[in-house]
Amino acid sequence: MNDRPTEKGAAGSPLVGMVKPTKLGILSYGDLLALLPPDIRTSVRYAPIVHGAMEEFAGAIPAYTGLIAELAAEGADLVHVEGTPPFLILGYAGELAAVEQWEKDFHTPIFTSAQCQVNALRALGVRRLVDAGY
Repeated sequence: MNDRPTEKGAAGSPLVGMVKPTKLGILSYGDLLALLPPDIRTSVRYAPIVHGAMEEFAGAIPAYTGLIAELAAEGADLVHVEGTPPFLILGYAGELAAVEQWEKDFHTPIFTSAQCQVNALRALGVRRLVDAGY
């Protein structure tokens, strides 16, 4: 599934691609659009995670790869790959390896939600963290 780029920016404006794990992320997508500068275009794709079962998460990475390929072919200048469980299953090293391979294959900068969180914590100098997940 995919949504076409928004009409915010003119052709030639930066295009940010996003891969979300499910259509449930549509609300956060709307919030993001409200925050972005008007000259940023976006295009979003949704991975086929329906039930949130472990098997779906474990099998999501090949689907993500195809969706990233679509966004790169569309001309995305940057791709944000979202969703925590598929990358937790890969582990830290596996996530880094997947992102490196995607960047090599699609010649596009790519980052995950977890990478954003780790970079933010590092920037804040956080050395220890206690987290109570959902």
